[in-house]
Amino acid sequence: MAFSYKSPLGNNGPKIRPFLAIFFTTIISILLIWQRDQRSVGKFRNAVLGNPGTASFLKQIIASLLGSLWVYAAGSIFNLTTRLRLANDQRRPSLQALNIWVAIASHRIDFSLPVAYMGLTAIVMIAGHSIGALWGGAITPIASMATFSPSSHRVPTLTIETPIFNVLPDWMSYEFLDPKDYTDFDDDAKYNCVTVNGDYGFISTCPVPSLQGLILNSAGSATSSKNQERQHSKNDNPQWAYIGRSYGMASSVNASTDSVQGLLSYSYIETGYLATSTCVRNSSAAFYLDEAPFNTVVTNNSNIDLQWTTTHGTLPDSQTEIEIPVLLNNNISYEGVLTWAASTGKNQSVVSIAALDLYSPFDKIQCNIDWTVTDFIITMDLIDLTIYVQPNQSHGPSPSNNFDENGYLVSNVMDSLGLLAQTAASPVYQMVAETLNDNWQTYNTTNGRSSTPAAAVEDSFEAMIDDILVAFGAAQVYYGGLSSGTPINQTQSANLTLTYTAVRIGQDQYIFATLAINIAILLIAAGELLRTRNWRAVSLLDYLDVKSVIIAASAGGGAIAEECHRRHGETSRWRGDKRSREAAGIQIRLESASVDESHGPVIRLAPTASDGAIDEKRDMENGQGVSDKSNVVVVEECYGSDIVQ
Repeated sequence: MAFSYKSPLGNNGPKIRPFLAIFFTTIISILLIWQRDQRSVGKFRNAVLGNPGTASFLKQIIASLLGSLWVYAAGSIFNLTTRLRLANDQRRPSLQALNIWVAIASHRIDFSLPVAYMGLTAIVMIAGHSIGALWGGAITPIASMATFSPSSHRVPTLTIETPIFNVLPDWMSYEFLDPKDYTDFDDDAKYNCVTVNGDYGFISTCPVPSLQGLILNSAGSATSSKNQERQHSKNDNPQWAYIGRSYGMASSVNASTDSVQGLLSYSYIETGYLATSTCVRNSSAAFYLDEAPFNTVVTNNSNIDLQWTTTHGTLPDSQTEIEIPVLLNNNISYEGVLTWAASTGKNQSVVSIAALDLYSPFDKIQCNIDWTVTDFIITMDLIDLTIYVQPNQSHGPSPSNNFDENGYLVSNVMDSLGLLAQTAASPVYQMVAETLNDNWQTYNTTNGRSSTPAAAVEDSFEAMIDDILVAFGAAQVYYGGLSSGTPINQTQSANLTLTYTAVRIGQDQYIFATLAINIAILLIAAGELLRTRNWRAVSLLDYLDVKSVIIAASAGGGAIAEECHRRHGETSRWRGDKRSREAAGIQIRLESASVDESHGPVIRLAPTASDGAIDEKRDMENGQGVSDKSNVVVVEECYGSDIVQ
């Protein structure tokens, strides 16, 4: 016994299934809208980004299935409506019109039709496939970004150590600079300087002299070009670069060894000093340079004239006399000399410059350094390896934080700044002087005018102080947090806000487009449902089913074939050519049943207005008449030969 499937929906299946299809696609569109803000950073993201070919293949399959549901729903509604017209006894269909319906309902181009109708079927087919392609854009996995707060449980919780100086660090316990005489550095302090060059970067407990060349290079380009943020390398690890001022922050970047797949950047809050330099020319400054008389020295039977240039005087808020030899001049390549001294008193931090000859525009420039404990927002871009530091203006200063409450860090930064001018002195090349001079020229170029060097000096000193702070912070993290025997309260953990490479589903414009099309199809279907009263009078015969058409046409006798033969004539009989214009014009009618109800739906040749009465009488004589209750439908412009084939 042959197996026969019977739909649980019965005869209403063709009416219900289109609505089920469009309801399903509408739910998918709504779900896509709901998940627009969702980002995947786990296994799904890894699978999509790790297997782009497979992801594209699966996306195409799903998009094709969803698009086919649209095509099915729209085609089914069209099929039901045209079948209702086919069952209307006021219509007289032609086989050509039936061919058009078949092409439209099945979404294909019929090349046997006249050009205008062939174009219509082409437009319908292209539109059907095009709107289906919208699902591709609506469900395509797209690379995106996702940011997670420190309290999020969706990603690993990472922390890094940031420095604080509320107690004197072990590695800074020796005051490596004698405030009375910087020359003590070479004898004693060098034994307290420790340098590490490894995975954590180049870390030294003595920024000067270990990093003095890099610090001066940075100061020489401290003023940014016009309309551009300054970009400068991180001294202890040049692969990283700061965008804008560093403010002495992000010293622990090299100490963070956490590596998380897909992590793009992270940000955190760090407390530090906002150092601000204010420089003016102070003609009454007590710090100056003094040139001793030349002395003739005999070396290798040659007489060489040598001259010492020495600093003298005091700095504000300090009674200590400064007397430091700055330059041993041989009177051959001498063009000038520049130096500075730095000190920190109870009330202020001061840097005073003394200069001679070529560098005399810098002479007697005095800078006050203000220190404000501030919270900074640090953003680390792990793709470009750039660091952005911004003062957290919403919080303002952090007076309650005990960061460097005893001033050890400020004292050592100012001592390092003063030492920098002494250790970089050279009788051949005035590196310290040229550093300030180079930045002054940049400042003039940027502002488009000549100016006094005070403003450019402010930028240079702020850059040097920032770099020294970064170096001390890195040493504090390394020796106070990462090395064994971590001292209490010398580092603190910072929770990170993490930004990951993520995957989202679909683009908004395509997602909303799918919903709009779903609503449009649903409204059209609902309108037809109400207009036709649920397609109440529709025939069960589906003109898309070749089997049903053949059976119904054979039940109607040979009148259609005879009409086709008559139209072609004896000399050019119809040979199955679906492009036959004579056959295309034949009109038909659909009867719901024969008179004796021995047959189901019957397709007959429709009578014309002139011979309708004669045909009806002849049909009654042959026992093939139409009952009064039968449905006679005439469809405009149908082309039946295509269906039969």
